[in-house]
Amino acid sequence: MVLWVILLSATAFLFRPDRHLGLWIASVIVLATALFAICFAKGETPRWRWGESNGHGTRSSSERLAELDELHRRQLISDSEYQAKREEILKGL
Repeated sequence: MVLWVILLSATAFLFRPDRHLGLWIASVIVLATALFAICFAKGETPRWRWGESNGHGTRSSSERLAELDELHRRQLISDSEYQAKREEILKGL
C-alpha cells in the first residue's frame, strides 16, 4: 500500500494535473486497476454480504449453541453473557 501511495504521488508530480490532465487520469486508472487486481488476487474471496451480517444464517442453531457452550466451558464469556446469547439463539428457532 505504501508503494502504491508513492507511485500515485510520483504520477501527480510527473504528470501534473494542471498540465497533463489526460496522462494523469490514465496513470491513476492504471494504478487503481493494478491495486484492485492485487487485492482481488491476494485478498478474501468476494462474496455477497447483504443480509445477516453476524453469520448466523450460515450455521445451524445447534452449531452456534455448541460454540457458545464451549466458550462458556472455557470461561471466555460470563454467565450472564452466556444466558443472553443462548436465549437469542433459541429465540431464532
